[in-house]
Amino acid sequence: MSDSPDKRRRIRKPGGVEALKKKVYQALLTCEDILLMDDSTIEQRIRASNAIGQIANSYRRVLETDELEKRVEALEELAERRNR
Repeated sequence: MSDSPDKRRRIRKPGGVEALKKKVYQALLTCEDILLMDDSTIEQRIRASNAIGQIANSYRRVLETDELEKRVEALEELAERRNR
């Protein structure tokens, strides 16, 4: 008797913003490849186009979050130095 897919699946640690940026960007490139393939159907191209819009929006939010995290860390560090 084989294990169910749930049992075989590893429990993953949450990734950081850098890992998320890489994954979202890779998804964007994959959709772009589908959009540009000569043998893609119209339906595949439409879905890829829609996905590119959604992924681009997600990527923008990830970049904004990354920038805000860095700014907050810098402010926290500055406040910590001032309180010493």
